[in-house]
Amino acid sequence: MILETTRLIMRPWDVADANDLYEYARDERVGPICGWQALKSVDESKEIIRNILSKPESFAIVLKEQDIVIGSISIMTGKDANIEIADDEGEIGFWLGVPFWGRGLMPEAVNEIANYAFNRLKLKKLWCGYFDGNDKSKRVQEKCGFIYNRVIENFYCKKMNELRTMHVTCLLKETANKRISVRRASLQDVDKILEIYSYYVENTAITFEYETPSREEMLDRMEKFSSKYPFLVIECDKKVCGYSYANVFKSRPAYNWTCEMSIYVSNDMRKYGLGRKLYEEMEKALKSMGIITLYACVTSIEKDDEYLTKNSVKFHEHLGYRLIGKFEKCGYKFDRWYDMIFMEKIIGEHTNNQSEVINYNDIA
Repeated sequence: MILETTRLIMRPWDVADANDLYEYARDERVGPICGWQALKSVDESKEIIRNILSKPESFAIVLKEQDIVIGSISIMTGKDANIEIADDEGEIGFWLGVPFWGRGLMPEAVNEIANYAFNRLKLKKLWCGYFDGNDKSKRVQEKCGFIYNRVIENFYCKKMNELRTMHVTCLLKETANKRISVRRASLQDVDKILEIYSYYVENTAITFEYETPSREEMLDRMEKFSSKYPFLVIECDKKVCGYSYANVFKSRPAYNWTCEMSIYVSNDMRKYGLGRKLYEEMEKALKSMGIITLYACVTSIEKDDEYLTKNSVKFHEHLGYRLIGKFEKCGYKFDRWYDMIFMEKIIGEHTNNQSEVINYNDIA
């Protein structure tokens, strides 16, 4: 299989590529940060091509204008991957020679490989990752739409014989090649925000409201919440598909360094990592204000029913929130009682001379 982009050709490796492989893979700035030793000779490069790079779905990256191999990219599926994934999922690995950094070549290659993985190999999900310190790989993954999924502490890097911290990202076919961005909400977003929220009002116990607010009411809420705190939306190809806002936890001044979080993602765009990305941007904004403690008020139930699952609780747990309190059977909706739990996350430092909280509108 040969893949082609505007500037690149990706084709199977050949032993004749050994000189090019050695030229760029001997650089200590390439291999070690990716998790493998820099190559020592052309002969070693030949062995690497024969025993490792000749596997299926492993491609040499060829720069058209010079007709030389400048890097490598591969797809590992199922049990061949470095992390535990399903048989219909793949893990992408890649590296690029130092002289070609900063030219946008790697995102070009990754996007083409992702298209191949989804459309030809029929994979449902793609995974990628980077070790602590590999900011270039992190940026490539972000540019290609991969969403941060989790961190793996003490990941055993076999080729370096050491433990590392690995950051894992994920890309789904539904969000591949789509531009995902987070921005401040505007009042013009109200209709889409109402559309997203109405699903949760009418079909779930996630919110305890019985009826969807009017347009005027939602506009009032947006103006109120955004008067001090961030109110953000996440867009996929410039279409709003989720929103999040912070609000006063308690009105008395001693509570100024706390706030309550809310988040809603379009029902058809859930489980794509958009909620995590939106919350991460919210945390950055709140931390810049001087907020220290975040609270999430989450509906809870012992056993899932048709109106509520434990997904929201698990979502907050994965983002570092911890359970701090429970109100039993405090909410009545759909002819049944639901519990409410409070979850907490500390994002700042408590001091004896705490700086005042800054209004978000004075920062953004």
